[in-house]
Amino acid sequence: MQKLIPILNGDLLLSDETVIAHGCNTQGRMGAGIAGQIATRYPLVLHANQRDVKARTFVPGSAQLVIVSPKLAVFNLGTQDELGPHASLYWVDLAFRNMAEKCVVNNIHRVGIPQIGCGIGDLVWPDVESTIQTALDLGVRARGYVLEVVCYIYKFPKMRKS
Repeated sequence: MQKLIPILNGDLLLSDETVIAHGCNTQGRMGAGIAGQIATRYPLVLHANQRDVKARTFVPGSAQLVIVSPKLAVFNLGTQDELGPHASLYWVDLAFRNMAEKCVVNNIHRVGIPQIGCGIGDLVWPDVESTIQTALDLGVRARGYVLEVVCYIYKFPKMRKS
């Protein structure tokens, strides 16, 4: 039986993770969801993505590594081809395999993620989690590389009724 991806409560963007990954479309638009938050907080990530979209090198299944600072790197993962509810488990699989290979090359052993593809992308977490786990287990982990992926879930505080 596959090991489940650890779930941590908290805001990924306020965490101590030095490498994070998120799913995005391949249109160069990061206007909503966590992609929108990343684009606002780290414009370099958006600009790098738009550059590669324009060059047609960021396609579904891509894993683009953007070094934001000495303390933070961000993977843009091409998990959907267009805006809206169009994420694909196939592209999640490819993106995680590609990300894992880049982790090996860059000596990265831990990546924080949100529930990729489960917001705007319209996928369901148990399917995504299984896809990620299989991609990693059949990819770099099968060769003995240790790569931990942890998932952050941010729970908005409940509002009191007035």
